[in-house]
Amino acid sequence: MIGILHRDGWLSHEWRFWRSQMQAYWWPLGVWVLLNVYGVFERGLPLWFWLTQVPLVVALPSWRRLRTLARAAVFMSRAPTFDTPHIQLWYHRELAGLIDPAEHVGCWEQRLAELTEEFGLPPRRPITILLLPTSSDLSWIVDRSVGATASRNGIAAGYNLLKKESSARETMRHELTHVLSAGWGPHSPAFKVEGLAVWAQRTGGGKPLDFRALAVLLGNKTLPLWHLLSPAGFDADRDYSYALAGSFTEFLIRTYGWALYRDFYRNADGDNYEAVFHQTFAISLVAAERQWRTELLAREREFGGELSVAVRERRARTTYNAWQFDQCLDEVIALDRVGRASPYVLWLSSRIYTFWGDYLNATLALGKVLGSEDGWVDDYRAALWLQLGELHDLLGEREQAVSAYRRCLNFPDDPHDEAGSPHERARARLVKPFTEPDLLRWIRDRWAGGSGSR
Repeated sequence: MIGILHRDGWLSHEWRFWRSQMQAYWWPLGVWVLLNVYGVFERGLPLWFWLTQVPLVVALPSWRRLRTLARAAVFMSRAPTFDTPHIQLWYHRELAGLIDPAEHVGCWEQRLAELTEEFGLPPRRPITILLLPTSSDLSWIVDRSVGATASRNGIAAGYNLLKKESSARETMRHELTHVLSAGWGPHSPAFKVEGLAVWAQRTGGGKPLDFRALAVLLGNKTLPLWHLLSPAGFDADRDYSYALAGSFTEFLIRTYGWALYRDFYRNADGDNYEAVFHQTFAISLVAAERQWRTELLAREREFGGELSVAVRERRARTTYNAWQFDQCLDEVIALDRVGRASPYVLWLSSRIYTFWGDYLNATLALGKVLGSEDGWVDDYRAALWLQLGELHDLLGEREQAVSAYRRCLNFPDDPHDEAGSPHERARARLVKPFTEPDLLRWIRDRWAGGSGSR
C-alpha cells in the first residue's frame, strides 16, 4: 500500500534488491551457495533439501513489505474515512476530535490544485491519504523511521508534521509531488526524485531553498554532486542531500526552463544521470554545479545574520557527528550567548556534558530543551524524558529519576530510536537505576555504530 508500491513493478524491485544484496553480502551468499553445492554433489544430500531453501531466500525482500501491508490493512480496517472526488482520507480514531476531516482534506486539495496547475497533469484517480497521530505511529507501520512517505497513488503522514501551516504546506506539496511525478520516468536516483519534491515545496523549514543549501554548504564539508547520485552517498546525510538536491533543481529549472527539465527527468536514472544531463542541457554536471555554487554563494550577504545562525547550528551538528566535542560546544555556547540556541543544539550540548561526566550541566541543558515547545522536541519527548531520568540516576537523585521515567511513558513511544524503545528502557530503569557502566556501554555502542545524532 503506502510507501511500498513502486512504479517499476514487482519483479524489477526484486531484482534491484538482490543486486544490492549480492554487492553488499557477496561473501555470505557465496558461502551459502557453495555449501549447498557441496551438500548435494559431495555429501549426497537430496536435491529437494536445497530446493526447499530457495523460496525462503527469494521471499526475503518481500517480507518487510508484506508485514507493512498487513499493518496498513489493520489500520485501514479500523480508520474512519472521508472521501472527495480527488482525495480519500483514512485517519486514526485518536484524531477524530482533533481535526475536521472536511477542512483537512480541503488543505490537501488546495495543494493538489496548485501542483496540478504547475505541472499540467492531474492525478488519474483519487489519492489515498493515511493520517496517523505521530511520525512514530507511521514508523511502526512502514518499519523505518519516517515522518511522511508516498507511493504511486498514496501518501501516509504523521499529523504532528501537519500542525503548523508552513510545515503542512511543505509536507503536502512534497509528498503530492512524488505521487504526481511517479509515472514521469525512472524513480531514481534519489537526488533527482527528492530534488523535484523539495523544489515543489518552495521553502524548507519556512526559509528559501537557497538559504537552506547555503547553511549546509557553509556549515559542513563540501561534497561534489556526483557523490550524491549513489544511494549510499545520498543517504549518508539526508538533511544535507535534500537541501542541495532542492536548490540545484531550482537552479536547473530557473536556468533551462521547465520543459527541458521535464525531458531530463523522464530519461535520467541512477545509471545514466550524468550522460543524460550532458545530452539534455549541453553542459556537464560538474560545469553546471560550478555555476550553481557561484550563484548560491553570491546570495550569502543577502541572508545576513540569520544565515550565520543557521551555519553555526549546522557546524554544531557536523562537529558533534565527527566527535569534535570542544568545537561543537563552542558553537552551542556562541549561539546560546545571543539567545539563538535551538533546542536541538542544546540537546547536543547535553550529550557532550554527559560524555564528559558533567551530569549537572547536562541536566540543566536538557531541562531547557524540555521546556521548549519546538516541533523537534515534541517528536522526541519520550526519549528526552528518559535521558533526563538517566542523568538524575547518575547524580544519585533517584526520586527525580523515577518521576522522569514516568513522564517518559506519558508521551508517544519511538520504536525506531537508535538505542531501542524509550518506553521499554524507561520501564527497565524504574526497576533498575541507570549507572556509569550502562553509560560507558552506550558510549562504546555509539562509537561502534557511528555518530547517532538525530
